[in-house]
Amino acid sequence: MANKELDKLRGMSVSDLNKSLETIYKEQFEDNLKLKTGQLNETHKIRINRKQVARIKTVISEKNNAGDENGK
Repeated sequence: MANKELDKLRGMSVSDLNKSLETIYKEQFEDNLKLKTGQLNETHKIRINRKQVARIKTVISEKNNAGDENGK
């Protein structure tokens, strides 16, 4: 499952990745707030969002490193 998701992320531009990263950060904030107030029933979403952030940051870094190598 992660490979399909990574392929999808690798097909996106860096600006699109940054937008989705911002969206996930907002979700994380809201979920953490709900968790602290005892209103979050789906606690697994915290782990899923954290892993998604790591995937997106990895793809962004891959794209940036690929750009550096092509420029040399």
